[in-house]
Amino acid sequence: MATTGRSPQLLVFLLCFSSFTLVVVLGQREFPSALVPLSNMTDQFALLSFKSLVTKDPYKVLSNWNSNITFCNWNGVSCSHGSQRVVARNLSEKALEGTISLYISNLSFLQVLDLSKDNFHGHLPIDFSHLPWLEKLSIWRNHFNGLIPQTTSHCHHHQVLFAAENEFYGSIPEFLSSLPKLKFLNLYDNGLTGTIPVTFANISKLEHLNIGQNQMHGNIHSELGSITRLQVFCVEKNILTGTLPESLFNLSAFQKLSLMTNQLTGHLPKDVGCFWPNLQVLFAAENELCGSIPEFLGCLQELKVLNLYDNKLTGTIPVTFANLSKLEHLNIGQNHIHGNIPSELGSITRLQFFSVEKNNLTGTLPDSLFNLSDQQTLSFMTNQLTGHLPKDVGHFLPNLKLLAMVDNNFDGPFPPSFSNATSLQTITAGHNKFSGPTPLELGSLTQLRRLYLHDNMLTNAPNNHELSILTSFTNCRLLEDVDLLCNLLNGILLAS
Repeated sequence: MATTGRSPQLLVFLLCFSSFTLVVVLGQREFPSALVPLSNMTDQFALLSFKSLVTKDPYKVLSNWNSNITFCNWNGVSCSHGSQRVVARNLSEKALEGTISLYISNLSFLQVLDLSKDNFHGHLPIDFSHLPWLEKLSIWRNHFNGLIPQTTSHCHHHQVLFAAENEFYGSIPEFLSSLPKLKFLNLYDNGLTGTIPVTFANISKLEHLNIGQNQMHGNIHSELGSITRLQVFCVEKNILTGTLPESLFNLSAFQKLSLMTNQLTGHLPKDVGCFWPNLQVLFAAENELCGSIPEFLGCLQELKVLNLYDNKLTGTIPVTFANLSKLEHLNIGQNHIHGNIPSELGSITRLQFFSVEKNNLTGTLPDSLFNLSDQQTLSFMTNQLTGHLPKDVGHFLPNLKLLAMVDNNFDGPFPPSFSNATSLQTITAGHNKFSGPTPLELGSLTQLRRLYLHDNMLTNAPNNHELSILTSFTNCRLLEDVDLLCNLLNGILLAS
């Protein structure tokens, strides 16, 4: 046979006798033929075609994808018991790299395709109209790009579409609303644009909808309030505007609602919380919400996280927050809230994160806040708080890591008992009116990294001509930054 001077390329033929369909792969290039499910031999060829486009397989997951064993026993492959057709392919978290073969479309009995947390890239060339039984497609945390394939609308058994953390672009296709059994739709962190399809209201079985961290604009449609089974609704980190539709506040199945980092305006309804008996997480930070914080939020008995940071909220802190017995995270910082911090909040025994920073709060700190042993973060910074701190302030805070009190009007001694909060990593208490000796006991905080006590009236220890506060930090091996400027400290700094 005459040669052309080019290196020979691998020629593979699969002849499927039942309907005489010929599929050809030439080298690394693929030539489409009729994508018709024919036999389990078609499945084997589709899997080998997938393998041929995998460029990296660091864990040798595909090493047994060969003719030595039946393909139903290949890693990540599951077959039906009777016909021995591929029904599931799970290759998640295997660090596979490459592109996707269009011949995956020949796995006509496929129900589950999971390639999540791998490194695939390029377009998604699968013709989903040939995968009528597909129930779950999970490709999150890859590098797929292009438009979401329109043929996805043919998967009428589809229940889970998980395509978060990729590089898909274009608008969210309205045809997704034609999937009658869809329960889980997650397109978080892509490059999607346009508006939220109002047709999502037609997906009556939808329980999880996450289209956060894209570039969506426009309003949140009131029609979405008709998705009565919705448990998770996340539209965070987009460019959404307008007010929140009241219909959202009637969805009793809600467990998580995340609206943070948009440009949403308006008030929260006064009776918010009355119809959310199952809500556990409410994120509405970094918007332009105004009005007072509704007292009815205290009715959310299952609430664990409440974050209203950086809005334009006014009024006082609702005393009803004390009823949130399961609350672990409370952040109402950077608003325009005034008044006192209610002492009743000390009854929220599971609280781990408490921030009221950057408001207009006045009065003293209730002692009860310093008895919450689960606390990891306490931030009162940038308010107008006054008074002394409790002498035993650190005795009941074994897990406290961050204490932020800067820019207030606290006075009196800075309590040495903070040394009992042995997990402390950061103390910011500058720009106050603390006076008296700087407690040397702080040197026993072995986890301490940052200490800011600047702009107070702190002094040396009595009858001590050395800057002993600095030498006391000998055991603070992790210490990175100390600021004691603008106090009444003076003395000799020893060369050691």
